[in-house]
Amino acid sequence: MYTQLLETLPAAHDSDRPWLVCYGLDQRIELTGRVLSMWHAKVAGLITNEVFSGDGIHIGTGVHWRGVIWACGAWLAGQHVLVGTADTVRAAGLSPGLSVALDDEQLCPDAEVQVLAPPQSLALRWPAQLPPLVLDGAADLMAYPDHYAPVSEASTSSVPLTELDRQGRHTYWSEDDLLGALYHPGSRPAGDRVGAQAPGPEATARSAEGQQAVLVHENGLAPALRGVLTTWRAGRTAVLLMEGAGEDVAQAAARQEGATW
Repeated sequence: MYTQLLETLPAAHDSDRPWLVCYGLDQRIELTGRVLSMWHAKVAGLITNEVFSGDGIHIGTGVHWRGVIWACGAWLAGQHVLVGTADTVRAAGLSPGLSVALDDEQLCPDAEVQVLAPPQSLALRWPAQLPPLVLDGAADLMAYPDHYAPVSEASTSSVPLTELDRQGRHTYWSEDDLLGALYHPGSRPAGDRVGAQAPGPEATARSAEGQQAVLVHENGLAPALRGVLTTWRAGRTAVLLMEGAGEDVAQAAARQEGATW
């Protein structure tokens, strides 16, 4: 069971500061711990009520704050996370229990449940007519409770996340891979290993001393999740550069948020 990962996630009382600030090409959104906790609970509630089989939860959002909340909600619900495109999941021979994306072309057609989430951060519903049987990743979530008790035991693998790429490689991210080292942009697990022993919280805290926010700028959702989770574990605000945000946005975000690279 990935206890440390679940303990790293924000709780309902964590409302004193932003935990996640996200920048895109033309948008910025700031989320407190309480708001993130609410979204995580709603995602976990939907997964628990709708998903009864499959190889895990596929997240095809790319680097986006909605991808972060779906991954965290899946872990709360005890589900393995699959990160990649619909094509890479299909090529791997996997059938997710749920597939969520910002674009219907990235939904896995074999998934038991399909969800489209609006790419615009402040949108309250999918902006167009949904395909048949596809759930709205904003409006339909609102029907679920704001609180969720994490599962006591995970029925899936002890590895929280599998990343699939276009070359057919499967990279497994364990709890230690996601939490166990200080965040460095571009760093990844070493092959398919289970992560090494994590440093203690004192070492993590010392590394971030004097820095309130950390800029997370990655090309894929899996390393972006690692950056966000490691930053949260250090008690800092994660400033996430969403898909499509270039160096000019990164420089502006770092300057405006006072974030370290």
